[in-house]
Amino acid sequence: MKMDNKEAFNHKLLDRVQESMEEEDMECEKMDDDVFSQQLLGDIYQSLENEVSNCQKMDKGALVQQLLDRIQSLEDEGLVDSYFQICYSLKEDNGPYFFLELIPSFLSDARTVMRDMAEALESPVVDFDVLIEHCIKLKGSSACLGACKITNVCSDFSKAVDKKSKDECLRILRNINREYRDLQSKLESIMQI
Repeated sequence: MKMDNKEAFNHKLLDRVQESMEEEDMECEKMDDDVFSQQLLGDIYQSLENEVSNCQKMDKGALVQQLLDRIQSLEDEGLVDSYFQICYSLKEDNGPYFFLELIPSFLSDARTVMRDMAEALESPVVDFDVLIEHCIKLKGSSACLGACKITNVCSDFSKAVDKKSKDECLRILRNINREYRDLQSKLESIMQI
């Protein structure tokens, strides 16, 4: 009987070892499946990431082309000159958002200067020295951006200031405002691209 107990004990031990080995095998298979699943998911993720990247490149290329077409259209209309294209190219050195930050800054500054010019002209006694300072600011920022129509009208305004003609300054300021509004709508459409 001692043998039977010993054999029974050995069988139980052997069964436990086999069960343990089977459990380890199943865990290994499960780990292999998990590794395979993770690898498969990684491959799928990488594939999707590549597709998204390709779409972004195509979309980016199409957007850049659309932007360049709009810039060319502004040049063809005579609203801007080659400096505008140069400002756009500065984004390569100053970051991708440089150009898009430049436009609202110009529009805001120009609007402020034109308001200051209008206020100076509303004064009973016009200070033409102040007017020429405002004109120089607007003409300089317009020239730097390549807004040639505004720059040209500012030259006319400067001549009216030299003549000390309040009426002529008011008339030309209306022209500056008209050119500004025309350019503003076109620049805002560029920023929406």
